[in-house]
Amino acid sequence: MNTDNDVREVLVRRQKAAWAAFGLLKEVTNHLADTELRANLFDSTVLPALCYRSETWVTSTSTSRSRL
Repeated sequence: MNTDNDVREVLVRRQKAAWAAFGLLKEVTNHLADTELRANLFDSTVLPALCYRSETWVTSTSTSRSRL
């Protein structure tokens, strides 16, 4: 977060981290038939990467409407 409490930069970094985590799983999960297992892997790796330190984010109208 910068001095203006702008979380956009943080959101972009978290989005990149989530996509990186997803990229690591993609090759493995593409070969899994069990969708529940795929969802569990996603929930346990990608979501934490995306939401890391989200409790400190200050949202505004512009950031809550922005597309991740």
